Amino acid sequence: MSVLSFPRIYFKGYMQWNVDTANNNDYVPTYDATNAALDWDYLATQNPPITPENFATAFRPWVILPNSDACPAPPTTPPTPPTQDNCNDNLTCHMSSRWNYYGDQGTSFVQYGNYSSLTTGGVMPDGTQADPSDPILGQPLSISGGRLVDINPFSPFCSQIYFSSLNAGSSSTFIGGPQFQRMYSRSFMVPRNISPDLIIAGGIGVIFQTTIPAGSVTSGNGGSSPLLAALLQAIQANGAAGLMIRFSAYNTLYYQNGVFNNTPQQPKTCDELTQMYQNGEVFTNPAYSSIVGAIGVWNNGELSTAPGGRMLVPNASYPPPLPGSDAAKTAVAAAPASAARVRVTGHASVRITVPASPAASAQSTTPPPPPVNLGVIMAELNTSASPGVVSLDLMNATPEYTVDGAKLDFGPINVGVNMPDGSFQQIGSFGFDQYDQAAYEANGGIVDVPFDPGVTAQDVIQWADEGLLALQMQGSIASLEMPLTVQTDDRGVYVDECNSETITLQVLYKGAPAPPGTQVLLAQYFPWPLLIGSGLWVLFGTPPPPPPPPGQFCNAMPPPSYLSFLEGSTVTVSDNGLATFTIASLAPGFPIIAFYPFLDGSQPPAPQPMVTFGFSSYQTTSLCTAFFTAVRALPFDNALAAQFVDCWNGTGLYSGQPKYSADAAWQFVYTNILYLYDMLFPAMNAHIDLGSQQAVQSQIQPILQRISESMEDTNGYMPVTRDLSAAKRLILQTWGGLVEANFPQQDLPPIVVPCNM
Repeated sequence: MSVLSFPRIYFKGYMQWNVDTANNNDYVPTYDATNAALDWDYLATQNPPITPENFATAFRPWVILPNSDACPAPPTTPPTPPTQDNCNDNLTCHMSSRWNYYGDQGTSFVQYGNYSSLTTGGVMPDGTQADPSDPILGQPLSISGGRLVDINPFSPFCSQIYFSSLNAGSSSTFIGGPQFQRMYSRSFMVPRNISPDLIIAGGIGVIFQTTIPAGSVTSGNGGSSPLLAALLQAIQANGAAGLMIRFSAYNTLYYQNGVFNNTPQQPKTCDELTQMYQNGEVFTNPAYSSIVGAIGVWNNGELSTAPGGRMLVPNASYPPPLPGSDAAKTAVAAAPASAARVRVTGHASVRITVPASPAASAQSTTPPPPPVNLGVIMAELNTSASPGVVSLDLMNATPEYTVDGAKLDFGPINVGVNMPDGSFQQIGSFGFDQYDQAAYEANGGIVDVPFDPGVTAQDVIQWADEGLLALQMQGSIASLEMPLTVQTDDRGVYVDECNSETITLQVLYKGAPAPPGTQVLLAQYFPWPLLIGSGLWVLFGTPPPPPPPPGQFCNAMPPPSYLSFLEGSTVTVSDNGLATFTIASLAPGFPIIAFYPFLDGSQPPAPQPMVTFGFSSYQTTSLCTAFFTAVRALPFDNALAAQFVDCWNGTGLYSGQPKYSADAAWQFVYTNILYLYDMLFPAMNAHIDLGSQQAVQSQIQPILQRISESMEDTNGYMPVTRDLSAAKRLILQTWGGLVEANFPQQDLPPIVVPCNM
């Protein structure tokens, strides 16, 4: 199935993330994300206070000053002025705009100097390696118009990539096509890299996947590439749906200007960036991830954005066998170590707490590295090959310990089946030379493991039917199959006030459609957004965890629920493994819907009170292994539409004020809608000054085009953050109509906001 089938093309390289970070401060509420507004209550506590009356001049100078990463204290008289000096000497001090205020949300594969993103190899239909001189290999990878958008700006688990097209190859020998569905970050591995030199999200690894239907694939084979010819033939064969691209992004680096690009401003620390911003320098400061991936066949029945097949999740953690350590020298089987406690505070650092070791020296002042585990692994059994093969997607599964991506050596790994009686039936094995850094990067993170001599296809089919696929390391089960899985291409859902949305699920049992009668329990979680980090989900109706120092949360308690499940909280799977359910918005916010599948006749599972990052046990769902959908319940702005009509007509709250005032209409639009993007996204100034009535009115036609509903699932939609409610879009469209008609002196009819509830 998917890129685990033959043929496939491998690639590796780097990806740029030029996000604007002003809207995702994880510690202080610069941005009221729920309502898509500046957080006026918090801003009023600053010195000088920032208010709706002075923000146009006060906000931008303030947002590039260092600020304490702490809950807002009660206002002082006068408020304590922000510090003007550095950030680095105080680890709880950062700019409220964080590390890239002037980013434009752009993302792209890097092609700069020695940092290239290229096809590296491949496998032919018979499983043999492609000729290294094949014309499709050694060629660039490109993504056109890429935009990184978080559904929840404070969270690291719901990123999306919108793009125009994706392509691999040269001008004459290539394959690619336009966006069919946006990509979502999946299969998180935290921590993936344990190097202390990685900061912010550097230790996190994720998977992205997208597909292109066969009829939309663009290609050329002027170089007569046998590998490309085989892939083009495969995507047109019976049972194929098109092309699939899957890659892992990991080892993210920050402050890389001058390394991955030629930007003249090259800050290497938060202090230097702060000083440059305060000196009036305007420049972008992107982050850069390593990538490894594969291009292959998208088959009928597979989701577009979620890896399918048989899913293995962590079952144990191990002391990292660093070079020179006892574990590496002796390679003796070790008992699984106690799992480290991992906390990811939104876009902030990965924090790892290592359990105390009774064997640690009392004199030791250097804590041991945290225990590590493998990440989520997708597996495919090819029993028709001779010999048979188990293909393993290890793109985001094997941990590193250096910034450069050196892999931890756990010794040989056995592939087999964990039987109901606890025995392990080995199918095959592979050594470190097949998952070390060189092999990982050369083979797209995929390992093909031949069946051991004497192991037959019938053996493997019988074992896999009775037991669970597993990986064995150092004498214990490191990874174990999760028999029931739930995935969806509706991973990021936007729902407006008084509207509903339908979500489709695919439920598999051991990689095939789940049997009739299988059900899925839906559970709604609240992601804590500030200080404690939204890497922690709390089940609605359960108490929150103890707050971190200084003993308070930055945000209010959540409402009883953000969403309603219109057909109930349990859905039944149809014969083809699909299920649907409908949600409606009860309040604006960022709820998470987790999926708990269970077979017919089984006891429904109890949703966990909390879901966190980091492995603890096979039976415990972590954010890395959870099945879920991230929802953006958009701001409740419907009442605002009537206010705009009153503003123009001189009625309601605007009775007695001049009717048909172009200036008043502009002030309404700016102070209720455009001001937010003007303040938080200064990159817009390169295209249009959102604070200028004349500039915005002169660009009204492209603005109206970009905000239309037909653009919502494209990379050209405005605003790129996608937090514009239907009511605000209609206000902008109505105002745009007035602009285009040169402000006719007549009443506006009521604005009718669509509602399907």
